[in-house]
Amino acid sequence: MLDTMIQLFPGVSTLFIQDPLISCTRIVLMVFGFILAYMGFKRVLEPLIMVPMGIGMIAINAGVLFLEAGKIGTIFLDPLVDNPAALVDIMQVNWLQPIYNMTFSNGLIACLVFFGIGAMSEISFILARPWASIIVALFAEMGTFATLFIGIKLGLAPNEAASIAVIGGADGPMVLFTSLMLAKDLFVPISIIAYLYLSLTYAGYPYLIKLLIPKKYRGIDVEIPVPNVSKKAKFTFTVLTCGLLCLLLPVAAPLILSFFLGVAIKEAEITPFQELLESTVTYASTLFLGLLLGTLCEAQTILNPKVGILVVLGILALAISGIGGIIGGWLVYWLSKGNYNPIIGIAGVSCLPTTAKIAQKVAMEENPFCVIMPLAMGAGVSGLIVSAIATGVFISTIFLLY
Repeated sequence: MLDTMIQLFPGVSTLFIQDPLISCTRIVLMVFGFILAYMGFKRVLEPLIMVPMGIGMIAINAGVLFLEAGKIGTIFLDPLVDNPAALVDIMQVNWLQPIYNMTFSNGLIACLVFFGIGAMSEISFILARPWASIIVALFAEMGTFATLFIGIKLGLAPNEAASIAVIGGADGPMVLFTSLMLAKDLFVPISIIAYLYLSLTYAGYPYLIKLLIPKKYRGIDVEIPVPNVSKKAKFTFTVLTCGLLCLLLPVAAPLILSFFLGVAIKEAEITPFQELLESTVTYASTLFLGLLLGTLCEAQTILNPKVGILVVLGILALAISGIGGIIGGWLVYWLSKGNYNPIIGIAGVSCLPTTAKIAQKVAMEENPFCVIMPLAMGAGVSGLIVSAIATGVFISTIFLLY
């Protein structure tokens, strides 16, 4: 009778057969997956990522069964089966493996997301106050470089520290790309930590702004010059910038190409491509990104002893970058003799368009007529470009730290 129950309900019975630590971790991750999905439903966290990630996390930790020779695993992604064909032979289901092979293992998923970001970006935002945007973006990378050295001090290998440090740029695709290039064995926990923390910027950064910027400065209205730049000039700038950055940082060329090609398609008004990138490609990539990250988040992966260090470093990277961005905002405020709202500095942390929206929302709480969104978007786009440059520098030079 007991054997029959075990075979009928393997998801439950494996909880009692596995190591107690793994079983408890599975239960915790199932509960955590529900919380993520529900927080996405409530729009507290980003629903596009959190709903599929949360449900995937529940499924991978609940759907554990007995495989051949008494092994315990899942039909999603079983680390105990070396040959993927073995899973197909067992259950004739292996639908996530092609998605992982074709889009994740080679970094393509990051490029696809960057296509969409580029197609939705407006280069004019940078040209409104170019030097201000660049200064803020540079300061907002402070967390990336600080966390690299902190991670090494805490015992991580330079490639592992660099992978988690890139979270400081607040750009999910960049984190995916870097971790796949430098620390493939930590790709899953680093990516999950990155997207969890990027969603939490909705909640955390407003408090950071209010802590570092006094109330009387938050509502400063800014004179925004409207750049009279033709589409021809913007297209030329886009193409030349893409070529220059690829020449200087060939290791990051796939991301650079993806972003600037998206921008070029927008400026060239190639409507069929723009609609494809903004809707189908972006949303399909985001769906599979959240789903794969959730289903890769199984108990044994999360129990990696390095995950605790990664959790601390991830939040540290974003916190230092946020502080750095605000410092950059203050610097531009003083250089422009007060014609700049220091809140814009938080948008240099390039979580597009989240941080720009946060800056605008906090400013409007103090002054309902304050409009800083164009400058905040300019800082965000600049931050994205600087983050790509930092990623290229890391991947190209990390060997010097060994």
